[in-house]
Amino acid sequence: MGITQVLVKRKPRIGIISTGDEIVSSGKPLSKGKIYDSNRITISMRLMDFGCEIVSSKIIEDEVCQVSKEINNLIDKVDVIITTGGVSVGKKDIMHEVINKINADRLFWRVRMKPGTPAIYSIYKKTPILSLSGNPFAAIATFEIMGKELIYKLSGDEDLKQIRIKSVMEDNFLKESKGRRIVRGIYKNNKVYLPQGGHSPGMMASMLGCNCLIDIKPGTKQLLKGDEVDIILI
Repeated sequence: MGITQVLVKRKPRIGIISTGDEIVSSGKPLSKGKIYDSNRITISMRLMDFGCEIVSSKIIEDEVCQVSKEINNLIDKVDVIITTGGVSVGKKDIMHEVINKINADRLFWRVRMKPGTPAIYSIYKKTPILSLSGNPFAAIATFEIMGKELIYKLSGDEDLKQIRIKSVMEDNFLKESKGRRIVRGIYKNNKVYLPQGGHSPGMMASMLGCNCLIDIKPGTKQLLKGDEVDIILI
């Protein structure tokens, strides 16, 4: 058609930091007290699904200065920094100190959602920093709800817009949800099933085959087969 130039948006550039003295990369020997890092892999793969470019992906020990240095190394090279771990209130939860040290503007800490309650969202030199829980399912659930929306806003890709629909429970979920609760599920033929295995925020195995998150409203006593629920497709 004779068109030689078109307007495009480049891929969002992302830096990922997984914090924790106990974290070990896959493929390395696992010594006592150590755990393999699943968060960087899971989040990296999802970001690649979203059309993002992973500029850097590192494990850093629970050292305020090291994490601060890495953020400063990345800040002019990326559009978003995503961290996992160090967001709660324990001795090793260093992200609060990191945010203060680099003089970032913390917009919020803690959300009314389980798992993933202690998530932090900050802005540093006009760049968003989304800090997620270190628990694997908590990290991916919060990322699917907040991180994906952030990438959608940056990229303008309509395929990333959150899809929420109504579905019907095909299994019972008998835990009380005093606050908003996110539960993994399998959506099929207008029904949603619970996967086999546990629902612990530290468990990833039962995510296998899941294609939705069940968004349970605060104050729900239990969910029974046949109940209508809100789900987020992933």
